[in-house]
Amino acid sequence: MTIKLTSQSAWFLVAGLLGATGVALDAVAAHGISNPIAATAVSRAATYQILHAIVLLVIANQHTIPSRVARWGFLLGLFLFSGSIYCKYLLGFSAATNVAPTGGMLLIAAWLAIGMNVWVGMKQRE
Repeated sequence: MTIKLTSQSAWFLVAGLLGATGVALDAVAAHGISNPIAATAVSRAATYQILHAIVLLVIANQHTIPSRVARWGFLLGLFLFSGSIYCKYLLGFSAATNVAPTGGMLLIAAWLAIGMNVWVGMKQRE
């Protein structure tokens, strides 16, 4: 049996993995981290991850350039933003959060690309 992985199905897979790991990491924050500052930070990172996984599901089947930019921006932004928080509080790499602002900027840019995607769609209908 051969499984054909299209771009759309790959993004659904990525979104599913991000959502599942986000829920798991939020559970770790709620039940496995005794330091309240660390628990709050990991929980917030997991919440961002879950939220953006849902957005990736919504835009997975859109094929405009802005939606492609948004998908990659969300993915890279999450790795840098949430990933750096996980590295700091779960793995002890305190310097990891130096890249969190870059991740945050990528997330902001991806949201702007979503707005651009709507504008492109309206222009195409004219």
